Amino acid sequence: MLFIMRKVLFLAALFASGLSFAQSHGPKDPHKGRKHEKMENLSPEQRANKMTSKMKKELNLSDDQEIKMKQANLEFAQQQEALRLKSEAIREERKNLMDAHKTKMQGILTPEQQQKAEQLMKERQEKRKEKRKKRQQH
Repeated sequence: MLFIMRKVLFLAALFASGLSFAQSHGPKDPHKGRKHEKMENLSPEQRANKMTSKMKKELNLSDDQEIKMKQANLEFAQQQEALRLKSEAIREERKNLMDAHKTKMQGILTPEQQQKAEQLMKERQEKRKEKRKKRQQH
């Protein structure tokens, strides 16, 4: 029985991590992303319920397993939501830091140097986009 519970928990974590991976890297086909966008808009409780009902159907969970899995999925969804919020806050903080640095640089550089620096940044940005496209194609 313990082995089965571990296996079910492992499958739940695998299933949920697949969802988070798909959300974080975005879909290659724009039409495929709609399902993941819907999951992202759900509360942790709603995501846990949705995951549990899908697992019940696909894994033929018993009532006892469903109760335990629902609790495990809820804990997972709450932790995942906390990480998502932290990630958004860090992204915003990084953007503010970069904006402040850019302002400071503009106070130091001449207009010609500013223009050249801006051009170099755009070129680097394009190279990063090309690398991302190549990685997505593989």
